[in-house]
Amino acid sequence: MRIVFLIILSASVLLSCTSIEEKQEKHTYQILSLLVDEFGRPIKPPPPEGQKPYFTNKQIDSIMNRKQTIGVHHLLKHRKENLSITKNIDDESYLELLKVFSEYNEDLNLDITKLKSNKGYTVIFLDSLKSKQEQYITYDKQLYFSRIAFDDSFKKALTAISIKHSGYFLCLLEKEKEKWKIRNSKMIYIY
Repeated sequence: MRIVFLIILSASVLLSCTSIEEKQEKHTYQILSLLVDEFGRPIKPPPPEGQKPYFTNKQIDSIMNRKQTIGVHHLLKHRKENLSITKNIDDESYLELLKVFSEYNEDLNLDITKLKSNKGYTVIFLDSLKSKQEQYITYDKQLYFSRIAFDDSFKKALTAISIKHSGYFLCLLEKEKEKWKIRNSKMIYIY
């Protein structure tokens, strides 16, 4: 009787671990897809210094609706963040996630086939063998993702994203009506 009980207990623990890993993977790719759409979008061109904007609304719409080619790094990197950035976080639950985020000590491989852009962007892995000039020509944006820290209920998450020629952002996310939303993103430094 004891053996049967131990087998059932072991099986349920094993299945619950698998279930948590599957949930984490599912939510990770939902968030990464959201970040591709939000941070991969084109940027409006600034007017020349000291001049008023001379682009028409039609030209700006054309630029903003252009399909992007987004290059992403093949790893979800672990980051050792300085906890002094906590002044940017106003919710205690996100401070707990920041501690979890800072304790990650290994990178994870990214499965590019699970990234889906709702805006129609092409998402490909960065080719590190290309020269900087070739990379500049090939990719409209280059994104480097970090590991994602989730709360126990998978309702809140915290991650960071680096965008080449832009910045390093700390992102606080929240799940509302079964969809992830960026609650807040703060530029930590220029990259």
